[in-house]
Amino acid sequence: MHTLWEWICRYKVAITAVFAAVAIGAASVVTVISVSRRRARAAQAAVTTTQTAEQTDATTAAVTTTELIIAPVTTALTTKTTRKTTVRTTTRRTVAPPPIVVEPDNVKDDTVKTPDASVTKPAATPDIKNGVTLQYVRESFEGNKYIIGMDVSRHQEKIDWKKVKAAGIEFAMIRCGYRTTVGGKVYEDANFKKNIEGALDAGVKVGIYFFSAAVNETEVLEEAAFVIEVLKPYKDKISYPVAYDFEILGQDRAKDLTATAMTDHAIAYMDTIADAGYIPILYASRNALWDKWEMGRLSAYRVWLAQYVNLLSQKRYNGAHVMWQCASDGRVDGIEKDVDLNIAYTDLSRVSTPYLSKVDPEDFEKAFPGFSFNPVCEEVEAIAGVNARISPYTDRPNKWTSVKAGKRMVRTGIDTQNGWSRLDCNGVTVYIPTKSLRFLRTTQTTERTTTATTTVTATDPAATGTTAPTTATGTAAGGTPTATTGSNTPTADHSQKAAAK
Repeated sequence: MHTLWEWICRYKVAITAVFAAVAIGAASVVTVISVSRRRARAAQAAVTTTQTAEQTDATTAAVTTTELIIAPVTTALTTKTTRKTTVRTTTRRTVAPPPIVVEPDNVKDDTVKTPDASVTKPAATPDIKNGVTLQYVRESFEGNKYIIGMDVSRHQEKIDWKKVKAAGIEFAMIRCGYRTTVGGKVYEDANFKKNIEGALDAGVKVGIYFFSAAVNETEVLEEAAFVIEVLKPYKDKISYPVAYDFEILGQDRAKDLTATAMTDHAIAYMDTIADAGYIPILYASRNALWDKWEMGRLSAYRVWLAQYVNLLSQKRYNGAHVMWQCASDGRVDGIEKDVDLNIAYTDLSRVSTPYLSKVDPEDFEKAFPGFSFNPVCEEVEAIAGVNARISPYTDRPNKWTSVKAGKRMVRTGIDTQNGWSRLDCNGVTVYIPTKSLRFLRTTQTTERTTTATTTVTATDPAATGTTAPTTATGTAAGGTPTATTGSNTPTADHSQKAAAK
């Protein structure tokens, strides 16, 4: 022990130095580890901040993107409006697609229906007695400013897509399938694969449509699943919208279907298509858009209008739409049979968001030129079935819902001059002709009672069933003015051509 103590005393300086070195080394290691951890946390925070900023930028870009939508009124001027686009998510139950069966040669394709009066054009003029040519469309519709396309199915039979492209067709809406209107069977169009592959190989941009005969939600979700399934091999090549085409309300297997259910089905189909990464669009005729579809609930979706008219007459449709099927007897090099011709007002292959806007009744117009609603608070009921609209006009796609006879509502305003009533229908402000309502009793004043008065006193022609005269500014008397742009406003010499837009 003594010897050990002497050894420690003799070498204590060295031993102290060793212990000091060990302590300093340990402290350095702890410091390095601490600094590394702080740097790692800082780097992670920077990555998170960058990702958040990118997500915010992407969201902002999606919300503020604008898209040209043509909303012609009954005037001689071309009108254009822009609407913000937005992104929204939907949650719907998943339904398996029906078996993919290509229609056999002997199947009775009962999807070709007689179009309603708003679609059928009058007798062809001498200029188009042999069919509507692309050149005629360009001259009569100022088609050189827009994009000309067509829609096809097996009814066009053999198509030389190289010639079609060379003729000037830039896009094609191709039928991928349909549900029969009697038996309810789902088939893939016999020429679908041939048409889509031929169009893509020729450099024609492709969109899709499905002819629906769904009578319940399950069937319409089956149809959407069917479309998504058959498009899988071409998913990254479909650049134009995927359309919902339903034309048999009140007919065949849909004879008992209501307009509300039909609208619900369209929403279910288009939301499912949007969730799959495609741009949905609703195909419909003018009269159907005015009186059948509940367009107040469909304002978030793009519209493909069908109305075949004498090419030098007015289209007489003032609802927003991005594409117009203007003729059913088109003549295109490369196709022996007649074909539907379409005009797209913007390049829909560049659209980045599936929805135009969010449907919010609070954003609906509250004041209308030519109308003065005196505030009242009365309980009324519908005398018979009637359309409840989001504006007091009958010549535009503004239907919110169908009101059944006996439906009770609170009337918040009445315009005795034009014969319209403003009402609260399940929390949404709607307008119904006063003659369709029966007064029951006066009720207590509610917060929803408001007054919407304007300085214009012209009688609304829509309520009386007359045609609105037009003004030099492109505003129909009794209608809401729409903005025009100098670059697309035709001169007086071209007013006849522009009237067809």
